[in-house]
Amino acid sequence: MKNILSATLAVALLIGCSGRTHTHDEPTTPNLQPEVDELKTRVSNLESRLTELELAAPTPDANAPAAVALPPSMSLWTAAAKGDRKEIELHIATGTKLNAKDNLGQTALHLATANNHAYVIKLLLTNGADTDVPDEKGDTPLDWAVSWNRTEAANTLRKHGAKTGGELKAEGK
Repeated sequence: MKNILSATLAVALLIGCSGRTHTHDEPTTPNLQPEVDELKTRVSNLESRLTELELAAPTPDANAPAAVALPPSMSLWTAAAKGDRKEIELHIATGTKLNAKDNLGQTALHLATANNHAYVIKLLLTNGADTDVPDEKGDTPLDWAVSWNRTEAANTLRKHGAKTGGELKAEGK
């Protein structure tokens, strides 16, 4: 008797919780075909609109400037001292004067040399930095490289025609 009562209660709960009072004559799957057809039509309309937009989009102008560069987040001299290539590239892209001196009379090339950042030295030189700008004492980046045994920096500077302050004086410059 207990099992029959439990089974009856279970069936009553199932029928009551389903929200349905009749368990027969209802389709098991509703007909969704009208909704599916409508969605297909919408997708087709969106695809054709996308094609129209793609065809109407202006073609890139070969003479148009490239994407706008972000401003550098640090000074040219700090970037050179740290060897931060990306920051140096941002300074180059935004037109920073590469031969500008800091408050101690040093250029970015001096600072990159002091820290033996050969890649940054090449980057600066390739983009127009002057190898022979002296600091307040008359020392060029090559003087710094020689006095601090920065062999790689000295070799890179020499390959780009750098001279020491003494060599420049001897030439009358």
